[in-house]
Amino acid sequence: MGEAEPGPPNRLTVEGGAIVSTVDDMLRWLAHMEAPTVGRAATWAAMQTPHVLPNGASTEYGFGLCVTRFRGIDLVYHSGGGIGCNAAMMKARGAGLDIGIMANRDDVSATQLAF
Repeated sequence: MGEAEPGPPNRLTVEGGAIVSTVDDMLRWLAHMEAPTVGRAATWAAMQTPHVLPNGASTEYGFGLCVTRFRGIDLVYHSGGGIGCNAAMMKARGAGLDIGIMANRDDVSATQLAF
C-alpha cells in the first residue's frame, strides 16, 4: 500500500479566523466600534483602512474589516463560515444601523442577506 497523498486545500484546511460568537456579541462588538474602550485608536483605524494596490486600486480590505459604499452608505463589514454555517456582520456608518446574521447552513449567504 502506498503513502497517502494530500488532497487539495479546502475550507477545513485554509480558513483562518474561526471566531465563535453569538448575534448579541457581534452586535455589541459593532456598537463598541463607535467609541472603543478596548484596543488602541491606531489599531481600530488600521482595521478599517483599505489597502491600496500599486496601481491605485483599493482592495476594500484593511487589517480585518472590509470597507465599501453601497447605495450611498458607508459600510464596514466582515463575513466568514465553515461547513454547514456562515455569518456576516455589518455597520452602516451614519445610518445608525448594525447588522449581525448567522445561518446554520452553507447554501444561504449571510453576506447577501446583510446587503
